[in-house]
Amino acid sequence: EMRKVKDEKRLDGYAKNINTLAATLEAEVNKNIFFATSSKYGSALEAALASQEVPTSVYENLINTTNKNLAPLQRYISLRKKILKVDKVHAYDMGVDLMGTYKFDRSYEDAKKIMIDGLAPLGSAYGDVVKKALNENWIDVYATPQRLDSEYSWSAYDVHPFVLMSYTGDFDDVSSLAYELGTTISTYCASKTQPYDKAKVSGLAGSVAATTNEIMVTKYLIDHAKTNKEKLFLMNGLIGIYQNIFYEQVLGVEFEQEIHKIVEQGDTLTPETLNALWKELESKYYGADYEVDDYASVEWATNLLFYRNFFTCQFPIGMAAANELSQNILDKKPGAVEDYQAFLNSGNSYDPIRTLKNAGVNMNTQQPIDNVIKEFDSLVTDMEKLMKEEGMI
Repeated sequence: EMRKVKDEKRLDGYAKNINTLAATLEAEVNKNIFFATSSKYGSALEAALASQEVPTSVYENLINTTNKNLAPLQRYISLRKKILKVDKVHAYDMGVDLMGTYKFDRSYEDAKKIMIDGLAPLGSAYGDVVKKALNENWIDVYATPQRLDSEYSWSAYDVHPFVLMSYTGDFDDVSSLAYELGTTISTYCASKTQPYDKAKVSGLAGSVAATTNEIMVTKYLIDHAKTNKEKLFLMNGLIGIYQNIFYEQVLGVEFEQEIHKIVEQGDTLTPETLNALWKELESKYYGADYEVDDYASVEWATNLLFYRNFFTCQFPIGMAAANELSQNILDKKPGAVEDYQAFLNSGNSYDPIRTLKNAGVNMNTQQPIDNVIKEFDSLVTDMEKLMKEEGMI
């Protein structure tokens, strides 16, 4: 009940301003449609993907394949329901730590060692840059009153990137450090190997590099867990990464597609329309054991990425590619490390889909989407099995 009250308060301000927020989002959609039409594109989606150099076939494959494979996500929701002993899982139950009293806490020195060891399979050249970033003041580690409390990477050509962290030692911080190092090293490698006009890393390529790191480091932590409780905590953390970056972002992309279709057909984005669409999509994705409360149907209004013209699309595509690349590297597939380094070095010499294909990931096929869903399903299966061994379910 306390979780519900807290969540209601979180969304109360959005609910009170829902008419303004709906009108603002509709204005954003109309802007996207206007510029797409002016540039002779068939739709706002087509224009947005063209700017990201992503073919519409990749987008369509992402949506269609994911919609056919929602069962693993719904199985995870059912597992949460069983562990939490609730009749239905609600939005406010999704952030509950399934391991209860287990506390993950690593000093920054420990985190540095985790980065070096966890990313070692990416090769010695990559490892050397990791060490430079960690030991040569590329990273502002701790939050201070004088600066933004956030995590991100910033770079300029021919200057080493800078990473801003707000490190406290929990799992999210270690995961964020891996993620930001991925972005950082991708821009560093492109800057070192490409001329200025070909050194800019696309949003999709940066997302791939960041997520590859996050997967590699978390799998390293799982493999080196000292107890089953720690292992279960980390497995659930990795499941959360896959859920957040893949499934939830595909849901968001589908929401964006639908609201653009509504306006392109001459209809209006009323609060009722937006709330109903969000509720319908969440119900479809999360399944029968999940209940979307009426107050939570305004969740769409909290997502600022909906004002960035299908920017969300790069995250699930990036996740699928990162899953494929990291698995190739961990499986020691011949040439996988060299192909990945070439991918990082390429900058924007080619469009990101072609660059990924050169690295061994063909996003024009179903395979990367199928494999990221299989990996999620496998993680849920392994966690459920270990929880049964521990007597938790």
